[in-house]
Parts: sequence; C-alpha cells; structure tokens
Amino acid sequence: VPSTARAKPQQSPASPTLAGSRERLSAARVERLLGLPAGAFKKRRLYALRLLSESLPLLGAVRGDHLIVEPGRRLEAGRMAVVRAGSTLTVRRVARDPEGRLILAPADPELLPFP
Repeated sequence: VPSTARAKPQQSPASPTLAGSRERLSAARVERLLGLPAGAFKKRRLYALRLLSESLPLLGAVRGDHLIVEPGRRLEAGRMAVVRAGSTLTVRRVARDPEGRLILAPADPELLPFP
C-alpha cells in the first residue's frame, strides 16, 4: 500500500456485550466509536469494552484499557469470557474443575470461581 493511500477506518461500537450471546446489553451505554483500519477484523462482529476495575494482571490490562470481545464464541477451557454477574460484567477464564466440569475462573487470582 503506498504511503499516501489511507485506509478508510471502520467503526466498532464501544458497547458492553455478553460474550457467548449475541445480545447487546444496552445501546444507551455506547461511549464512542473506535476507528479501526478497514478489514482489520474481516467482517467479524466485535465490541470494545472499557476496563473499569483496577487491573487484570493475567491479561496485562489496567483500568481504562479496552478489551475486544467477540460475542457468540463457544466456551472452551483456556478461553477468556466476558460474563454478566448481576448487573455488572466481569472477565473470567474458562477452566475445568477436578471433576472435569467447566467453571468460570477469575482473571484476577484474588477472586473466587463461578461454578
């Protein structure tokens, strides 16, 4: 691509969603649109969530960072997921307990897992 050519940015809503569903939590909570290079995600439906907690040390993320979320992905051990806990969203790692059942382990080791 010549240096004088500019890619038209795509718009991605910075809106909370629930990974594992295609439901948008609230259009009223869209903070702004993020400009992304054209074709950056090959027509995948993605959302950017702003991190409000102090940090997610296992992800190397700190308060104010944006997490890119793809809703509707299958939950598998080792993947990260954004889940709703009451009225808030939380980031969890999908893991297996000693009996082989899937659990939602916290990205922050100080928190307890969801069964």
